[in-house]
Parts: sequence; C-alpha cells; structure tokens
Amino acid sequence: MPEAPAGTRTFTQGLGREETLVPITWEDWLAMPPPHDDGAYAVTEVVERYLSLEGYDVSLAANGNDALRLAQEWAPDLVVLDLMLPGVDGLEVCRQLRKDSQV
Repeated sequence: MPEAPAGTRTFTQGLGREETLVPITWEDWLAMPPPHDDGAYAVTEVVERYLSLEGYDVSLAANGNDALRLAQEWAPDLVVLDLMLPGVDGLEVCRQLRKDSQV
C-alpha cells in the first residue's frame, strides 16, 4: 500500500478494511451526511470519527463474537459496547471481558 500523505493516519479496522484519515475541520465533519440511514450504524460512525480524530486507534466489531475476538487480539484500554449486539449481546461481552481481562 502506498504511504499516506503528510498529516494523515492510516489504520485497519476490525472488519478488515484499511482507511486513511485526512484531517478536516469540525465544521466540515459535522456537515457530512451520515453514511447510512441505520441509526445504530450512524452512532457507531460518530463515535469512531470522534475517537479517531482525537488520535485513538479504533477497531469495530459487527457482533459480540467479533468483539470478544478483537479484544483478545488488541488488549484494548477502552471498550464501547452496544447492548443489542447480534450473536453474543453486549452485556455478555462485558461479562466475558471483565472475567478475562482488566478492561
């Protein structure tokens, strides 16, 4: 993959896609339309954008099983969960993380 332009960051999301972040102003970011009409997905995108813009490495999981797998691989400092995750729900993911890690 070519090197990202100066002032950008490249990261790989938990779903396996690689993206390059280009710094933008808050006004431009807030003016961007949500990527989908799905409210839950829009919230995920907002949280991801805020954390990424603040310099945090972000990994997304589409379901509870993926969240548990990613938590084992990444050993994160913070986990933000949706209680209604498909498969293993967010509450059970939280229980497992608390049992198996310091998160």
